[in-house]
Amino acid sequence: MQDLFVRVRGALAEHYDIRRLIGTGGMAAVFEAWDPLLAYSVAIKVLKPALATGVPRERFRREVAVASKLHHPHIVPILTSGEVAGVVYCVMPFVSGESLRHRLIRDQTVPLAESIHIAAEIASALHYAHGQGIVHRDIKPENILLSEGHALVADFGIARVMLDDGSNLTITGTAIGTPNYMSPEQATGNKVDGRTDIYSLGCVLHEMIAGTQPFAHLPTPYARTPQERATPVSRHSSQRVPQIVDELVVRTLEWKADDRPGTAAELHDALSSAQETTGLPPATPTGRRSIRGWAALGAAAMGVLAAGLLVSRFVGPPAYAPAQVSVELASFNGPARHRALAGTFSDDLIRALGQSVGIGVMTDTATAPGKHTPDYVLSWTMQVDTSNGTLDARISAELRPPGSTEALWTLPATDVPMTLEDLSQASTALARDVAVAIRAKDHPKR
Repeated sequence: MQDLFVRVRGALAEHYDIRRLIGTGGMAAVFEAWDPLLAYSVAIKVLKPALATGVPRERFRREVAVASKLHHPHIVPILTSGEVAGVVYCVMPFVSGESLRHRLIRDQTVPLAESIHIAAEIASALHYAHGQGIVHRDIKPENILLSEGHALVADFGIARVMLDDGSNLTITGTAIGTPNYMSPEQATGNKVDGRTDIYSLGCVLHEMIAGTQPFAHLPTPYARTPQERATPVSRHSSQRVPQIVDELVVRTLEWKADDRPGTAAELHDALSSAQETTGLPPATPTGRRSIRGWAALGAAAMGVLAAGLLVSRFVGPPAYAPAQVSVELASFNGPARHRALAGTFSDDLIRALGQSVGIGVMTDTATAPGKHTPDYVLSWTMQVDTSNGTLDARISAELRPPGSTEALWTLPATDVPMTLEDLSQASTALARDVAVAIRAKDHPKR
C-alpha cells in the first residue's frame, strides 16, 4: 500500500494533499486528502492499478456515473472524478460518523425511535434515487452512514439503471447484491424495481430494532419459501414495539413485491405516521445541503467504511461463471447473530476469488438446474467476540476436493484478532492463498 500511497500522492499533488490511507478492499483504496481550493477534507477512492483496465475499470466508472447524478441530503455525493497518470479516482466528502454496521456491532440494537428515524431518512433517499431511475440493490448496514443524527446512503457500485420502457441495463438471471438483504426476486436473478430496495430496508429496520435479521432462523438466506412470512419484529426484540411498526416491518418483507409498500415514498410516509401515532420523536426535517454544507459534517466516517463499504460487491447465487477451475464456497454455519458480518466477508471473498484468472466461484446454495460439480470446496469459519465492546474476529479455512475429508490446504485460525476494517483485506489475502494452492496442484484445463 505504501507504493500506491506514493503513486496517488504524486499523481494528484496538483489538486489534493493526500494525508493517509483510510482503508482498502479488493478493487479500490480510499485516502483522506485535503482540498486546498475548497479548504476542507475529502475522501478519494482510487481503483487499484492492477484493476484499472477491462471490467473493473468500467464498473468503477459506472458507479461514478450513477452516483454523480444523485444530489440528496441522505446520499453521499460524488464531488468530482478523473484519471491522472493512470490513477482512476473519484472524490467524495469526508463524512464524520460511523457505519450502521459498526453501530450494531457495538450496541447490538438501535432504540426504536432512532431506528424509525434512520429508516425514514433512507426511504427518502431511495425515493429520490428511484425517481432518477436508479435502484441501489445493496441496502444494508455497511452501506448506511450515521453522522450527526442523520443517515446517508453510500456505495451505488451495483445500482441498476431503469430505462423509460421499464427495462434495465442488467441482464436477468444473475443475482447481484448481499444475500442476507436481497429480496426474493433479486436473489433468484429476476427483474427488480425499487421495491427490492424496500425489502432490503425492511431487513435493516428489523435488524436495528431486534438485533437480528428477519429470517436468521433459516440455514441460509435462500431457504425461505413463498409461504413463509416474516414474524413480527416484536417477538425478537427486547424493546416495546407498537403494532403499527410490527405490521409495517412484516409488510416490507413480503415475498411478492406487489404486497410491499409500492414506493419508497409510501414507506417513508408510513414510518412518519408510525412516529406520530405512537408518540415517538418525529424524523428531523432536512433540506438539501450545498457542497460546503457537506463539509460541515466533518472528519472520519470514510475510514470506518473504506475497506468494505466503498468497494462494489458482485455475488451471484444461483449464477455460475464458467472457468478452467471452479471453487464452491461453503455457507457460513456459525451463530445467526454473526451471519450479517459473515455475509460481508463472504461477499468480499467471492469477489476476490472471482478476480483470480481461471477460477470460477459457486456457492453451495446454488439451485439452478444443471448446477456444475466443483473442482474444489472451500469451507471457512469465523469466530467473533464483541464482549469487550469492539470486534474481535478470527478466520480459518480449508480447501478440499468435493466429497473428500482430506484437506489439500488449510489456514489455521488467525493468531491476531481482526477488526471490521481488517476483514476485507483478509478476504483478499485468503483468495490469493487459495489461488496459489490450486495452481500448485497444476489442475488440468477443461
